[in-house]
This record gives sequence, C-alpha cells and structure tokens, in this order.
Amino acid sequence: MKDRNWLTIDVGAVRDNILLAKSFAKDKRILGIVKANCYGLGSEIALYCEDLLDGFGVATLQEAILLRRIGIKKSILVLGGIKLDENNIREATDKGITLSLSDYASALYADSLAGSTGNKLKVQLAVDSGMSRWGFVTGDKSVFKTFLLDNLSIEGIYSHLAKADERDDAASAKQISAFEKECCEIVERTGFKGQTHILNSAGIFRYPTAFGNTARLGIAMYGYCPSEFVKAPLKPCAKWSARVVAVRRVKKDTGVSYGWTYRCDRDSTLATLAVGYADGYSRILSGAGKVYFNGKFYPVVGRVCMDQCIVNTFDDDIKTGDEVEIMGSYVSPEDIAKSCGTINYEILSGISMRTERFFEL
Repeated sequence: MKDRNWLTIDVGAVRDNILLAKSFAKDKRILGIVKANCYGLGSEIALYCEDLLDGFGVATLQEAILLRRIGIKKSILVLGGIKLDENNIREATDKGITLSLSDYASALYADSLAGSTGNKLKVQLAVDSGMSRWGFVTGDKSVFKTFLLDNLSIEGIYSHLAKADERDDAASAKQISAFEKECCEIVERTGFKGQTHILNSAGIFRYPTAFGNTARLGIAMYGYCPSEFVKAPLKPCAKWSARVVAVRRVKKDTGVSYGWTYRCDRDSTLATLAVGYADGYSRILSGAGKVYFNGKFYPVVGRVCMDQCIVNTFDDDIKTGDEVEIMGSYVSPEDIAKSCGTINYEILSGISMRTERFFEL
C-alpha cells in the first residue's frame, strides 16, 4: 500500500549480481546467503532468484523453515549453532534442512537424536581456520569420527574468512591454505566428495580461484560491496522511501523534536517523515542524517523518534503525501553507515519488518 515507509527491491539487479558472481567464481556452486530476511530486504528475494542459485544459507532453523513455507525447494544450510533437541532435529529432517556441526560432542548428540526420528540428518561440518568463532579447529582428529556416525549425512565442509574485506589481507591466504589442507586430509581419510566452501562475497571477487567447489554470496548478491576495499560492478537493489505526513512553516529559534536539541537558525519549512528508529532508521541519525527529495539533499533535524523524524527543507516547497528517499540512488547504505559509525550490513539488516517491501521484476 506504500503507507508510511517502504522498500522497493529491483529483482533484476539481484539476478544480475548473481550472474556477475558466477562469472567470477567460474565452476563453483553458488549458495545465496539469505539470512536476516535477505539482509533486511525481504525473504521473497530468494523465490525470485532460486533458479540461478545452487542452494541457500541462513543463520537459524526458523529462517530455513520460513523459506520452505514460502516455497523454496533447493537445499538450505543453517550456518551456525542451534539448540539440538528432538523437535529441531525432526523439523530439519522432515523439511530437508541441513544443519551445521562444530564439534564431535554435538555431532554425537545430533546422531543419537536423528536415530530416534528414523531419518538421516543432513549436516555440514564447520571448520575454524582462523576466525576463532565456530567450528572444528584445524587439526582436530575427532572430525574424522563424525563420518562413522550412522544417522548423519555429511554434505559439506566449510570455513569462514576473517579479513577478506580489509585492505591488508595476508590472513586469507593462510586461512584458505589451512582449510584446503584440512579438506584434503578428510577426503583422503574418508572419501568425502561433498561441498567445500570458504569464500564469502569479498572472497569471490578477490580470490575467485581459491580452493573450494562452492562459494557463499552474501551482501554482494543485493548489490552492496562488503567494504570499500572490495571493488566489483554491483547493482544496488534497494530504495527506501518515506512518506511526508506533516508540513509546517516555523519561525527562527523554533525547537524541534524531543529535547529541542535543534533550533531553527532562520524561518524554515519542516517536514515530518513517517520513519523512525522502530523502522530501522537509527536514532544516531538525529542531526546527522540526510534525505533526498526533488533534486536536493535535506538534513534530518532534532532527535529521530520511534516512528517519525523531521527534516528541514528551509524555503523549498514540500507537501504532505510527498515521497522522500532515505536510502537509494542518492543516499547509500554506506552514507548512512558512515553517519552511524557502523557498516552497511547493519544498516540493511536493521530495517524493520514493519517497513513494507515491494518487488519489481
């Protein structure tokens, strides 16, 4: 309905970004990473792109179940730990969802739970090649014992790069080498023939020929670079717009929003936008954000509220009902992130579920 504030998603741009990544990664399989509601842009994106991808990655079992519910048929890998109990294992086996295992104790427990369901549980093994966050530590010999467990179907082995998006990245070569050595030993000892993947979005564009038969395409799928040090001709897919819900002409020295932290330094026209921090438009943007309307940028003034914020259009015309860009072609997620002292990932994934989403083919 395009009521308060909304995202417009260019699905064609997403598809072009996938094709670009495939051209870099050559013969590697591509997993589309659609966790956190497709990085805040809408899980429906997965449906529009399923034909171009070899599978999907999410962060939680609930996200995987949602994808099945909306009609995703291809493989779904849960990248991270979940509570291992009979209910979750049954959900995973019933819906063909692949879980991740990080140590032998968890693998042994998952095997026993899967045995009680009467079905094999699809899993991938996470390997810690240097991130120190998650996975079998390279060299941990217990990883071989997981291949002897009767109720697990081991489909893949993966790791994650810690510094692929940074300017100085000698670490990635070491991680890739450690991961390759680990995988080669597993293959030699067990005959494993499944997926191997360590490349993320940054890795795909910086190290496309690195070891692994699969790669994970995350933020770049949506057209945004992992950092300023990763260069690729991506097409941003999202425009975030907000409705003007009130306009008032005020005198010089008028206080604006909570606390009157901003006072107009001249007679001004103030426009109230129907977007606030409950929609994902951070309170940190109070007095620091900008919006784009009718060929000009205008500052966000006063404190951002839970449901609204105020911009000063000075002497320019604006009226109730007008649509203002708060993120898109003129105000990028990177611009917003810089004002907030964070990264584009957080800006995108923080957009609230109450923000409407529209998908253009």
